[in-house]
Amino acid sequence: MNRELFLKVEEWFRRSVGKFDFEDMDQVLDKSARIVEKVLSSDALSREIHKVRILMRMLSDYRKGEYTQVPWNSVAAIGVALLYILIPIDLIPDVIPVVGFTDDLAMLLFVWKMILRDVEEYVRWKCSRDMVDSSFRELVLNIFGEELCSGP
Repeated sequence: MNRELFLKVEEWFRRSVGKFDFEDMDQVLDKSARIVEKVLSSDALSREIHKVRILMRMLSDYRKGEYTQVPWNSVAAIGVALLYILIPIDLIPDVIPVVGFTDDLAMLLFVWKMILRDVEEYVRWKCSRDMVDSSFRELVLNIFGEELCSGP
């Protein structure tokens, strides 16, 4: 990606995070099935499905008020990255095989790297709860390659 394009994406991202609100969060959560469907339809993105799913859970737990220890900017960054996957006008159109999902993947991985500590804190919190389900434990194992959730 050339420098000019990168700067435009960065500016768009910062503006979008600044404007992100609960209505946008509800839109992400309402469209979660479509986001997963789009991620699974791409070879490049599908490798990151576990990250997408854990980010959706984190967003959902935040929205329900169950987990609020994450900074709002991290919540907004998650929402913007997930909404970006659905945006029909990308930097590189998705109809171009393989390459078309490159910007979606780049946005997802950029946000993941930016908020990784917040995700790890969320995982620790979630795993400390008595009723954490096995599917969440499997997500954690697939993402981190180690068991961060201790217990049964």
